[in-house]
Amino acid sequence: MKTQPKTILLVEDEQIIALYETQTLENFGYQVIIANSGKNAIDIIEKDESNEISLILMDIHLGEDMSGHKAAKEILKKRHLPIVFLTAYSDDEHVNTIKEITRYGYVLKTSGEFVLQSSIEMAYALFEAHNRVSHSEKLLNQAQNIAHIGHWCWDIKNEELSWSDEIFCIFGVDKDNFIVSAENFEKTIHPDDLKEFLTKRAELLKKELDTEIGHRIIRPDGEVRYVVERAKAVRDSEGQPAYVIGTVQDITERKQAESKISALLEEKETLLKEVHHRVKNNLNTLSSMISIHMHSLTNQETVSVLQDIKSRISSMTTLYDKLHHSENISEISSEAYISTLIVESIKIFPKTTNISINKTIDDFPIHVDVLIPFGLIINEIFTNVLKHAFKNREEGQINITLIQDTKQAKLTIKDNGVGIDKTHTSSDGFGMKLINILANQLHGCFEVLQDNGTTCIISFPL
Repeated sequence: MKTQPKTILLVEDEQIIALYETQTLENFGYQVIIANSGKNAIDIIEKDESNEISLILMDIHLGEDMSGHKAAKEILKKRHLPIVFLTAYSDDEHVNTIKEITRYGYVLKTSGEFVLQSSIEMAYALFEAHNRVSHSEKLLNQAQNIAHIGHWCWDIKNEELSWSDEIFCIFGVDKDNFIVSAENFEKTIHPDDLKEFLTKRAELLKKELDTEIGHRIIRPDGEVRYVVERAKAVRDSEGQPAYVIGTVQDITERKQAESKISALLEEKETLLKEVHHRVKNNLNTLSSMISIHMHSLTNQETVSVLQDIKSRISSMTTLYDKLHHSENISEISSEAYISTLIVESIKIFPKTTNISINKTIDDFPIHVDVLIPFGLIINEIFTNVLKHAFKNREEGQINITLIQDTKQAKLTIKDNGVGIDKTHTSSDGFGMKLINILANQLHGCFEVLQDNGTTCIISFPL
Protein backbone atom coordinates (compact mmCIF):
# COMPACT_ATOMS: atom_id res chain seq x y z
CA MET A 1 0.00 0.00 0.00
CA LYS A 2 1.43 3.37 -1.09
CA THR A 3 2.09 5.83 1.75
CA GLN A 4 0.38 9.20 1.44
CA PRO A 5 3.03 11.96 1.21
CA LYS A 6 3.21 14.39 4.12
CA THR A 7 1.84 17.88 3.59
CA ILE A 8 3.86 20.99 4.47
CA LEU A 9 2.45 24.50 4.80
CA LEU A 10 5.01 26.90 3.28
CA VAL A 11 4.60 30.47 4.58
CA GLU A 12 6.55 32.83 2.27
CA ASP A 13 5.54 36.26 0.97
CA GLU A 14 8.11 36.38 -1.85
CA GLN A 15 6.44 34.58 -4.77
CA ILE A 16 9.61 33.63 -6.65
CA ILE A 17 11.22 32.26 -3.49
CA ALA A 18 7.99 30.41 -2.63
CA LEU A 19 7.93 28.82 -6.11
CA TYR A 20 11.55 27.67 -5.79
CA GLU A 21 11.05 26.31 -2.27
CA THR A 22 7.86 24.52 -3.36
CA GLN A 23 9.72 22.77 -6.17
CA THR A 24 12.47 21.80 -3.75
CA LEU A 25 10.03 20.38 -1.19
CA GLU A 26 8.11 18.47 -3.85
CA ASN A 27 11.39 16.96 -5.03
CA PHE A 28 11.84 15.75 -1.43
CA GLY A 29 8.49 13.95 -1.76
CA TYR A 30 6.25 16.35 0.20
CA GLN A 31 2.96 17.93 -0.78
CA VAL A 32 3.04 21.71 -0.40
CA ILE A 33 0.40 24.31 0.44
CA ILE A 34 1.53 27.94 0.08
CA ALA A 35 0.50 30.83 2.34
CA ASN A 36 1.66 34.30 1.28
CA SER A 37 1.17 35.94 4.69
CA GLY A 38 0.87 35.19 8.39
CA LYS A 39 -2.90 35.76 8.40
CA ASN A 40 -3.30 33.55 5.35
CA ALA A 41 -1.39 30.79 7.15
CA ILE A 42 -3.68 31.05 10.19
CA ASP A 43 -6.78 30.84 7.96
CA ILE A 44 -5.45 27.74 6.20
CA ILE A 45 -4.75 25.99 9.52
CA GLU A 46 -8.25 26.84 10.78
CA LYS A 47 -9.80 25.32 7.65
CA ASP A 48 -7.60 22.21 7.81
CA GLU A 49 -10.21 20.18 9.68
CA SER A 50 -8.76 16.83 8.58
CA ASN A 51 -5.32 17.78 9.97
CA GLU A 52 -3.74 17.21 6.57
CA ILE A 53 -0.91 19.65 7.29
CA SER A 54 1.80 17.97 9.37
CA LEU A 55 4.55 20.65 9.41
CA ILE A 56 4.95 24.39 8.80
CA LEU A 57 7.94 25.95 7.05
CA MET A 58 7.76 29.59 8.13
CA ASP A 59 9.63 32.70 6.96
CA ILE A 60 10.21 35.25 9.77
CA HIS A 61 9.68 38.46 7.84
CA LEU A 62 6.35 38.42 5.99
CA GLY A 63 5.97 42.06 4.99
CA GLU A 64 3.77 44.42 6.95
CA ASP A 65 0.95 41.93 7.45
CA MET A 66 2.21 39.87 10.40
CA SER A 67 5.66 38.59 11.36
CA GLY A 68 6.42 34.89 11.20
CA HIS A 69 6.95 34.49 14.94
CA LYS A 70 3.58 36.17 15.71
CA ALA A 71 1.82 33.97 13.17
CA ALA A 72 3.50 30.92 14.71
CA LYS A 73 2.25 31.86 18.20
CA GLU A 74 -1.33 32.18 16.91
CA ILE A 75 -1.13 28.89 15.04
CA LEU A 76 0.20 27.02 18.08
CA LYS A 77 -2.79 28.26 20.10
CA LYS A 78 -5.03 26.45 17.64
CA ARG A 79 -2.98 23.40 16.72
CA HIS A 80 0.06 21.49 17.97
CA LEU A 81 2.41 21.36 14.96
CA PRO A 82 6.17 21.36 14.33
CA ILE A 83 7.25 24.74 12.91
CA VAL A 84 10.61 25.13 11.16
CA PHE A 85 11.71 28.71 10.50
CA LEU A 86 13.33 29.25 7.10
CA THR A 87 14.94 32.67 7.04
CA ALA A 88 17.80 34.85 5.87
CA TYR A 89 18.50 36.05 9.43
CA SER A 90 21.02 34.42 11.79
CA ASP A 91 21.44 37.09 14.49
CA ASP A 92 20.97 36.36 18.19
CA GLU A 93 17.80 38.48 18.43
CA HIS A 94 15.93 36.45 15.82
CA VAL A 95 17.28 33.11 17.05
CA ASN A 96 16.30 33.83 20.68
CA THR A 97 12.83 35.01 19.63
CA ILE A 98 12.25 31.74 17.81
CA LYS A 99 13.54 29.68 20.75
CA GLU A 100 10.71 31.11 22.86
CA ILE A 101 8.18 29.71 20.39
CA THR A 102 9.52 26.40 19.13
CA ARG A 103 12.77 24.45 18.92
CA TYR A 104 11.99 22.30 15.91
CA GLY A 105 14.41 24.08 13.58
CA TYR A 106 15.93 27.31 12.31
CA VAL A 107 17.32 27.05 8.78
CA LEU A 108 19.12 29.77 6.84
CA LYS A 109 17.85 30.15 3.26
CA THR A 110 21.46 29.99 2.05
CA SER A 111 22.12 26.63 3.74
CA GLY A 112 21.16 24.58 0.67
CA GLU A 113 18.77 21.72 -0.05
CA PHE A 114 20.70 19.11 1.95
CA VAL A 115 20.40 21.11 5.18
CA LEU A 116 16.73 21.94 4.52
CA GLN A 117 15.78 18.31 3.92
CA SER A 118 17.75 17.12 6.96
CA SER A 119 16.20 19.82 9.17
CA ILE A 120 12.67 18.87 8.10
CA GLU A 121 13.35 15.19 8.81
CA MET A 122 14.86 16.16 12.17
CA ALA A 123 11.79 18.25 13.01
CA TYR A 124 9.45 15.34 12.28
CA ALA A 125 11.59 13.05 14.47
CA LEU A 126 11.66 15.57 17.34
CA PHE A 127 7.92 16.13 17.07
CA GLU A 128 7.27 12.39 17.24
CA ALA A 129 9.54 12.11 20.29
CA HIS A 130 7.82 15.07 21.99
CA ASN A 131 4.45 13.45 21.35
CA ARG A 132 5.64 10.27 23.00
CA VAL A 133 6.75 12.28 26.04
CA SER A 134 3.38 14.06 26.19
CA HIS A 135 1.56 10.76 25.80
CA SER A 136 3.55 9.26 28.68
CA GLU A 137 2.74 12.26 30.87
CA LYS A 138 -0.99 11.86 30.13
CA LEU A 139 -0.84 8.19 31.03
CA LEU A 140 0.87 9.03 34.30
CA ASN A 141 -1.81 11.61 35.13
CA GLN A 142 -4.54 9.09 34.36
CA ALA A 143 -2.75 6.58 36.56
CA GLN A 144 -2.80 9.07 39.45
CA ASN A 145 -6.52 9.71 38.93
CA ILE A 146 -7.44 6.05 39.09
CA ALA A 147 -4.93 5.20 41.86
CA HIS A 148 -2.52 3.25 39.65
CA ILE A 149 0.45 5.12 41.09
CA GLY A 150 2.24 3.06 43.65
CA HIS A 151 2.01 4.41 47.18
CA TRP A 152 3.88 3.44 50.30
CA CYS A 153 4.11 4.15 54.02
CA TRP A 154 7.23 3.84 56.16
CA ASP A 155 6.58 3.52 59.90
CA ILE A 156 9.90 4.69 61.30
CA LYS A 157 9.36 3.84 64.98
CA ASN A 158 8.20 0.28 64.26
CA GLU A 159 10.56 -0.13 61.28
CA GLU A 160 7.74 -1.27 59.01
CA LEU A 161 7.38 -0.48 55.30
CA SER A 162 4.20 -1.18 53.34
CA TRP A 163 3.67 -1.05 49.55
CA SER A 164 0.60 -0.90 47.37
CA ASP A 165 0.18 -3.56 44.67
CA GLU A 166 1.29 -1.14 41.93
CA ILE A 167 4.78 -0.81 43.45
CA PHE A 168 5.35 -4.55 43.14
CA CYS A 169 4.58 -4.21 39.42
CA ILE A 170 6.91 -1.22 39.05
CA PHE A 171 9.78 -3.01 40.80
CA GLY A 172 9.07 -6.30 39.00
CA VAL A 173 8.91 -8.39 42.15
CA ASP A 174 6.47 -11.04 43.31
CA LYS A 175 4.16 -9.76 46.03
CA ASP A 176 3.95 -13.20 47.67
CA ASN A 177 7.71 -13.80 47.83
CA PHE A 178 9.30 -10.36 48.23
CA ILE A 179 9.77 -9.20 51.82
CA VAL A 180 9.02 -5.48 51.97
CA SER A 181 11.54 -3.69 54.19
CA ALA A 182 13.70 -0.57 54.07
CA GLU A 183 16.78 -2.76 53.69
CA ASN A 184 15.38 -4.78 50.76
CA PHE A 185 14.09 -1.59 49.11
CA GLU A 186 17.57 -0.02 49.26
CA LYS A 187 18.98 -3.13 47.57
CA THR A 188 16.80 -2.41 44.49
CA ILE A 189 18.32 1.06 44.04
CA HIS A 190 21.06 1.37 41.43
CA PRO A 191 24.45 1.49 43.26
CA ASP A 192 25.41 4.75 41.54
CA ASP A 193 22.23 6.44 42.86
CA LEU A 194 22.13 5.02 46.40
CA LYS A 195 24.36 7.63 48.10
CA GLU A 196 22.34 10.58 46.78
CA PHE A 197 19.07 8.84 47.68
CA LEU A 198 20.15 8.27 51.30
CA THR A 199 21.35 11.90 51.58
CA LYS A 200 18.01 13.29 50.40
CA ARG A 201 16.07 10.94 52.64
CA ALA A 202 18.12 12.11 55.64
CA GLU A 203 17.32 15.75 54.76
CA LEU A 204 13.61 14.86 54.58
CA LEU A 205 13.68 13.42 58.10
CA LYS A 206 15.67 16.36 59.50
CA LYS A 207 13.84 19.33 57.92
CA GLU A 208 10.27 20.45 57.40
CA LEU A 209 10.05 19.83 53.67
CA ASP A 210 8.52 17.62 51.03
CA THR A 211 11.02 15.76 48.88
CA GLU A 212 11.10 14.51 45.31
CA ILE A 213 13.78 11.92 44.61
CA GLY A 214 14.55 10.53 41.16
CA HIS A 215 16.67 7.41 40.88
CA ARG A 216 17.16 4.17 39.01
CA ILE A 217 16.12 0.73 40.21
CA ILE A 218 17.36 -2.68 39.09
CA ARG A 219 14.68 -5.34 38.70
CA PRO A 220 15.40 -8.99 39.50
CA ASP A 221 15.69 -9.74 35.77
CA GLY A 222 18.43 -7.08 35.45
CA GLU A 223 16.30 -4.43 33.71
CA VAL A 224 17.07 -0.86 34.80
CA ARG A 225 14.04 1.41 35.30
CA TYR A 226 13.74 5.11 36.20
CA VAL A 227 11.41 6.11 39.03
CA VAL A 228 10.53 9.31 40.83
CA GLU A 229 9.44 9.25 44.46
CA ARG A 230 7.53 12.03 46.20
CA ALA A 231 7.55 11.87 49.98
CA LYS A 232 6.40 13.75 53.07
CA ALA A 233 7.40 13.19 56.67
CA VAL A 234 4.65 13.15 59.31
CA ARG A 235 5.85 14.13 62.79
CA ASP A 236 4.64 13.22 66.25
CA SER A 237 3.71 15.63 69.07
CA GLU A 238 7.37 16.04 69.96
CA GLY A 239 8.30 17.05 66.42
CA GLN A 240 10.07 13.80 65.61
CA PRO A 241 9.36 12.00 62.28
CA ALA A 242 6.90 9.23 63.06
CA TYR A 243 6.41 7.91 59.55
CA VAL A 244 6.86 8.92 55.90
CA ILE A 245 4.23 8.59 53.20
CA GLY A 246 4.93 8.78 49.50
CA THR A 247 4.27 7.70 45.94
CA VAL A 248 6.34 6.04 43.21
CA GLN A 249 6.04 6.67 39.49
CA ASP A 250 7.81 4.76 36.75
CA ILE A 251 9.17 7.41 34.33
CA THR A 252 11.33 5.11 32.19
CA GLU A 253 9.54 5.86 28.92
CA ARG A 254 9.81 9.60 29.54
CA LYS A 255 13.53 9.29 30.28
CA GLN A 256 14.06 7.25 27.13
CA ALA A 257 12.18 9.82 25.06
CA GLU A 258 14.24 12.65 26.61
CA SER A 259 17.44 10.74 25.81
CA LYS A 260 16.31 10.33 22.22
CA ILE A 261 15.55 14.05 21.95
CA SER A 262 18.98 14.84 23.38
CA ALA A 263 20.60 12.48 20.88
CA LEU A 264 18.66 14.08 18.01
CA LEU A 265 19.76 17.55 19.08
CA GLU A 266 23.37 16.38 19.32
CA GLU A 267 23.03 14.83 15.87
CA LYS A 268 21.74 18.17 14.57
CA GLU A 269 24.79 19.99 15.97
CA THR A 270 27.05 17.45 14.25
CA LEU A 271 25.10 17.93 11.03
CA LEU A 272 25.58 21.71 11.16
CA LYS A 273 29.34 21.29 11.57
CA GLU A 274 29.38 18.93 8.61
CA VAL A 275 27.37 21.42 6.57
CA HIS A 276 29.89 24.19 7.33
CA HIS A 277 32.63 21.93 6.02
CA ARG A 278 30.70 20.95 2.90
CA VAL A 279 29.66 24.48 2.01
CA LYS A 280 33.23 25.75 2.20
CA ASN A 281 34.51 22.79 0.18
CA ASN A 282 31.79 23.28 -2.45
CA LEU A 283 32.63 26.98 -2.82
CA ASN A 284 36.32 26.18 -3.17
CA THR A 285 35.57 23.41 -5.67
CA LEU A 286 33.43 25.76 -7.75
CA SER A 287 36.19 28.39 -7.73
CA SER A 288 38.77 25.76 -8.75
CA MET A 289 36.60 24.54 -11.63
CA ILE A 290 36.31 28.09 -12.92
CA SER A 291 40.09 28.53 -12.72
CA ILE A 292 40.68 25.31 -14.65
CA HIS A 293 38.21 26.36 -17.31
CA MET A 294 39.81 29.81 -17.59
CA HIS A 295 43.21 28.27 -18.40
CA SER A 296 41.69 26.39 -21.35
CA LEU A 297 40.13 29.50 -22.94
CA THR A 298 41.65 31.90 -25.45
CA ASN A 299 38.76 34.36 -25.67
CA GLN A 300 39.80 37.13 -23.27
CA GLU A 301 36.27 38.46 -22.90
CA THR A 302 35.07 35.06 -21.67
CA VAL A 303 38.10 34.79 -19.37
CA SER A 304 37.26 38.22 -17.94
CA VAL A 305 33.65 37.20 -17.24
CA LEU A 306 34.74 34.02 -15.48
CA GLN A 307 37.30 35.99 -13.50
CA ASP A 308 34.53 38.31 -12.29
CA ILE A 309 32.41 35.35 -11.27
CA LYS A 310 35.35 33.81 -9.41
CA SER A 311 35.93 37.10 -7.61
CA ARG A 312 32.28 37.25 -6.47
CA ILE A 313 32.48 33.67 -5.22
CA SER A 314 35.65 34.64 -3.33
CA SER A 315 33.77 37.52 -1.69
CA MET A 316 31.03 35.18 -0.45
CA THR A 317 33.60 32.58 0.66
CA THR A 318 35.47 35.17 2.70
CA LEU A 319 32.29 36.27 4.45
CA TYR A 320 31.23 32.68 5.12
CA ASP A 321 34.67 31.80 6.51
CA LYS A 322 34.65 34.84 8.81
CA LEU A 323 31.18 33.96 10.09
CA HIS A 324 32.15 30.34 10.64
CA HIS A 325 35.15 31.28 12.80
CA SER A 326 33.44 34.16 14.59
CA GLU A 327 32.04 33.78 18.10
CA ASN A 328 29.23 36.14 17.12
CA ILE A 329 27.60 34.91 13.90
CA SER A 330 25.43 38.02 13.58
CA GLU A 331 28.21 40.58 13.03
CA ILE A 332 31.87 40.83 11.98
CA SER A 333 34.71 43.35 12.38
CA SER A 334 34.78 45.72 9.40
CA GLU A 335 38.59 45.93 9.37
CA ALA A 336 39.14 42.15 9.52
CA TYR A 337 36.59 41.44 6.79
CA ILE A 338 37.68 44.14 4.33
CA SER A 339 41.39 43.38 4.77
CA THR A 340 40.81 39.68 4.09
CA LEU A 341 38.55 40.48 1.13
CA ILE A 342 41.25 42.67 -0.45
CA VAL A 343 43.92 40.00 0.01
CA GLU A 344 41.69 37.36 -1.62
CA SER A 345 40.87 39.71 -4.54
CA ILE A 346 44.55 40.36 -5.22
CA LYS A 347 45.19 36.60 -5.40
CA ILE A 348 42.78 36.40 -8.33
CA PHE A 349 44.79 39.09 -10.18
CA PRO A 350 48.42 37.98 -9.69
CA LYS A 351 49.81 40.61 -12.10
CA THR A 352 49.02 43.42 -9.64
CA THR A 353 52.07 42.95 -7.40
CA ASN A 354 53.41 46.47 -8.09
CA ILE A 355 50.21 48.15 -6.95
CA SER A 356 50.43 49.64 -3.45
CA ILE A 357 47.31 49.60 -1.32
CA ASN A 358 46.80 52.06 1.52
CA LYS A 359 44.00 51.31 4.01
CA THR A 360 42.39 53.61 6.53
CA ILE A 361 39.55 51.58 7.99
CA ASP A 362 37.53 52.34 11.11
CA ASP A 363 37.10 49.08 12.97
CA PHE A 364 33.49 48.56 14.02
CA PRO A 365 31.05 45.63 13.96
CA ILE A 366 28.88 45.30 10.86
CA HIS A 367 25.73 43.18 10.87
CA VAL A 368 25.74 40.17 8.56
CA ASP A 369 22.67 41.47 6.69
CA VAL A 370 24.73 44.53 5.71
CA LEU A 371 27.97 42.63 5.11
CA ILE A 372 26.67 40.49 2.24
CA PRO A 373 25.70 43.37 -0.12
CA PHE A 374 28.53 45.57 1.22
CA GLY A 375 31.16 42.89 0.55
CA LEU A 376 29.87 42.34 -2.99
CA ILE A 377 30.03 46.10 -3.65
CA ILE A 378 33.65 46.28 -2.40
CA ASN A 379 34.56 43.25 -4.49
CA GLU A 380 32.94 44.70 -7.61
CA ILE A 381 34.66 48.10 -7.29
CA PHE A 382 38.05 46.69 -6.32
CA THR A 383 37.96 44.13 -9.14
CA ASN A 384 37.18 46.84 -11.69
CA VAL A 385 40.12 48.93 -10.44
CA LEU A 386 42.55 46.00 -10.65
CA LYS A 387 41.35 45.11 -14.15
CA HIS A 388 41.10 48.52 -15.79
CA ALA A 389 42.76 51.33 -13.81
CA PHE A 390 46.41 50.50 -14.48
CA LYS A 391 46.50 49.33 -18.07
CA ASN A 392 49.95 49.81 -19.63
CA ARG A 393 51.33 50.88 -16.25
CA GLU A 394 53.83 49.02 -14.12
CA GLU A 395 52.91 50.72 -10.85
CA GLY A 396 49.81 52.14 -9.21
CA GLN A 397 48.23 53.13 -5.95
CA ILE A 398 44.83 52.42 -4.40
CA ASN A 399 43.55 54.19 -1.29
CA ILE A 400 40.73 52.54 0.63
CA THR A 401 38.99 54.50 3.37
CA LEU A 402 36.08 53.42 5.56
CA ILE A 403 34.71 55.96 8.03
CA GLN A 404 31.99 55.41 10.62
CA ASP A 405 30.15 58.59 11.56
CA THR A 406 27.46 57.97 14.24
CA LYS A 407 24.95 55.83 12.32
CA GLN A 408 26.48 56.33 8.86
CA ALA A 409 29.28 54.51 7.05
CA LYS A 410 31.21 55.89 4.07
CA LEU A 411 33.55 53.82 1.91
CA THR A 412 35.90 55.48 -0.58
CA ILE A 413 38.07 53.56 -3.05
CA LYS A 414 40.38 55.89 -5.01
CA ASP A 415 43.07 55.00 -7.54
CA ASN A 416 45.64 57.08 -9.44
CA GLY A 417 45.19 55.11 -12.63
CA VAL A 418 44.24 56.05 -16.17
CA GLY A 419 40.60 56.27 -15.28
CA ILE A 420 37.87 53.80 -16.18
CA ASP A 421 36.37 54.39 -19.60
CA LYS A 422 32.64 54.90 -20.08
CA THR A 423 32.02 51.29 -21.05
CA HIS A 424 32.96 50.27 -17.52
CA THR A 425 31.15 53.07 -15.68
CA SER A 426 27.96 52.93 -17.72
CA SER A 427 24.86 52.06 -15.77
CA ASP A 428 24.07 49.53 -18.52
CA GLY A 429 27.01 47.32 -17.51
CA PHE A 430 26.28 44.31 -15.29
CA GLY A 431 28.82 45.36 -12.67
CA MET A 432 27.35 48.84 -12.28
CA LYS A 433 23.81 47.46 -12.25
CA LEU A 434 24.82 45.07 -9.48
CA ILE A 435 26.46 47.85 -7.45
CA ASN A 436 23.41 50.13 -7.75
CA ILE A 437 21.01 47.30 -6.81
CA LEU A 438 23.09 46.46 -3.74
CA ALA A 439 23.45 50.15 -2.79
CA ASN A 440 19.65 50.49 -2.91
CA GLN A 441 19.36 47.37 -0.77
CA LEU A 442 21.54 49.13 1.83
CA HIS A 443 19.40 52.28 1.50
CA GLY A 444 22.62 54.04 0.51
CA CYS A 445 23.99 56.01 -2.43
CA PHE A 446 26.84 55.34 -4.87
CA GLU A 447 28.82 57.75 -7.02
CA VAL A 448 31.84 57.67 -9.34
CA LEU A 449 34.23 60.63 -9.74
CA GLN A 450 36.93 60.99 -12.41
CA ASP A 451 39.88 63.16 -11.30
CA ASN A 452 43.50 61.99 -11.64
CA GLY A 453 42.15 58.46 -11.60
CA THR A 454 38.82 57.17 -10.40
CA THR A 455 37.09 57.61 -7.04
CA CYS A 456 34.16 55.40 -6.04
CA ILE A 457 32.10 56.35 -2.99
CA ILE A 458 29.39 54.31 -1.28
CA SER A 459 27.65 55.64 1.83
CA PHE A 460 24.86 53.93 3.74
CA PRO A 461 23.17 53.97 7.19
CA LEU A 462 24.18 51.42 9.82
